Amino acid sequence: MQTKEKLTTGFLILLSVLGTAGLTTLLDSDRSTYECVSKGLISDCINGVKACKDGICTRCYYDLDNTRKYEYCKEGWAEKVKELESITPVPSGSGAQKYLCDQTKCVPIG
Repeated sequence: MQTKEKLTTGFLILLSVLGTAGLTTLLDSDRSTYECVSKGLISDCINGVKACKDGICTRCYYDLDNTRKYEYCKEGWAEKVKELESITPVPSGSGAQKYLCDQTKCVPIG
């Protein structure tokens, strides 16, 4: 194989790997985000939040390649709730324009 062909093949492989990683990220956008307030950290906790006792989970497993690597949070990792704003007013006359949403429902807040 000539040098030009090797470079082209290498570039196409790199492009497909990057494209696959980007597509995976887009498809997994519903993944929960967690926060450790005392440390000022926010993470997707890709491998889950574990070491739970009485509803407080202190370990965030964030490394996809190393499933034993985690970040400790003394007060526990809190799941962040996504806040959405509506563009149009609610037709029922409530006048609400802001909503607080979680994975199951949205509640008008303003």
